[in-house]
Amino acid sequence: MIKARFAVKEVSVIGPRATYREFAKKIGTNFLDVTDEAWMMRKNVEFLQGVVKRGDDVIFSGKFNPAKLDPKSVLAQEIRYLQRHGYSWTDDFSRMIKK
Repeated sequence: MIKARFAVKEVSVIGPRATYREFAKKIGTNFLDVTDEAWMMRKNVEFLQGVVKRGDDVIFSGKFNPAKLDPKSVLAQEIRYLQRHGYSWTDDFSRMIKK
């Protein structure tokens, strides 16, 4: 018998490194759980692939202001990755949802 594996939609957090981990722990959601020393872009992409596969809602830790986003930052790369995979911001920029 073949068992089907279904991805269950969850909630994940992205945001500035200084705040996203504690925020995610506080509200009990998914986040990229690696130390600064162990962080690699490959791990970040693997995390985002899981987010996209499940269709998670993505909450931003803090108040997102697109005008203040450094386009070369890792956070900007994460946002572009999600946008390329069908995500868009809600009107208040508090979360990204898959359309």
